[in-house]
Order: sequence, then structure tokens, then C-alpha cells
Amino acid sequence: MDIPEPVEFFVPNTDPEQCEARWQELREAVQSGRNQQLGDERIYSISFESNRGLCTATVGSSIRVRTPRKRGGYDTNYGTSTILAIFSGPSYLIVQEPGPNEWHNPAMAGVPTLVVYFVGLGDWTGYGPPTA
Repeated sequence: MDIPEPVEFFVPNTDPEQCEARWQELREAVQSGRNQQLGDERIYSISFESNRGLCTATVGSSIRVRTPRKRGGYDTNYGTSTILAIFSGPSYLIVQEPGPNEWHNPAMAGVPTLVVYFVGLGDWTGYGPPTA
């Protein structure tokens, strides 16, 4: 599994001084209409299992899915939309740019096997286990 190096907090396609406001806006949009409380952690990347294979979702990239081949090795497929934010909760949620893709928005990721947090944000920095 490739583990991305933590980076400074950003939201794709957003001016640096507007990133926190945009993140809060995305969080509020996802939170409305849901019964689950979303966490405050600024998450850069998660790895999780799905019925499609081992998935990695990284802010600024598209979802990557590794599916084992019957005779060894893996096939790797990529989504078509850029990930804007990842939110923790009982089921982690991935928000992508609107557009043609095969994932619901927000996409449910369940409980990840690995969480990579943006660096320089207090208690949530670097690598860590999932919280919920």
C-alpha cells in the first residue's frame, strides 16, 4: 500500500486564505440531512476496503482502487473526480467535485484502515488510526 506523505492543509481549487471557510462550507453541506455527527479533523487521505477492492482517497486526487488479480498482482483503477474533503464519523465520507463519476457524493468509506491527517493543525497531524 502506498502511504501518502502528510502535507499542509488545503482544499483543491480554493485560494489559500479561503480554505478553512470552504472546508466548513463543505462540512455543513454534508452534515445537513444526516443523523451522524462529523468530526473536526482535517483529513488528507484514507485507505479503506470496499466491495471493489482496497481504496485510497487523497484530497486533491481521485479515488484509487486496487483489485487483486486471480493469478497474482493487482489492477489499479482511478475515479474521475477530484476529492475536495474527507470527513470522519461512524462512516467516513468523501466529498468530490461534481461531475460524471461512478461514486455517490459524498461517498461512504466505512471505517478506514489508515488515516493521514494534514500537518500543522494541532492534535490531528501526521498518521493515525481512525477516530470515531
